[in-house]
Amino acid sequence: MRRSALALLLLVACDQARAPYLMGEGDPCHTEFAGCLDDDRIQRCVDRKWERTSCSELCGVKWEFAVGAWCQRNIFGSADCYCEYAAPFACTPGEFRCQDDQTLLACNGQQRWETHPCEAVCRDIGPSLGCRPAVSLADAPPEGIPPEEQYDAACHCGQ
Repeated sequence: MRRSALALLLLVACDQARAPYLMGEGDPCHTEFAGCLDDDRIQRCVDRKWERTSCSELCGVKWEFAVGAWCQRNIFGSADCYCEYAAPFACTPGEFRCQDDQTLLACNGQQRWETHPCEAVCRDIGPSLGCRPAVSLADAPPEGIPPEEQYDAACHCGQ
């Protein structure tokens, strides 16, 4: 009976003396599993230490053209950052190009081209005279176009 009581006392003492889980940033870890802290932040084991990072930051490092990111549990119960990115041939927001002689392409904030028929652009101004390609000094503008008349691609509207 005395041995049983001593064993029970040791078991209770050991149970109460458990070390806390070390899950804070910089604490040691030995796992490949990760967890979402919220919709954009992930906690993962990197170089045997817990690291908290935003998925937006990770996606920006992995993909030059990342336009969105989120943290989500995967099918294995761990978490991953998922990146939405524009193709390498993506555009710069505010950039304009002529798709053809009657269609202007405008780059939106998500680095994707939007199509704008010149007829619609010119509707309230006058008849469409077509899309005029960009002219700049870097492109060696055609003869007769002075520097002050350089411009981005645009729909040219008559009156």
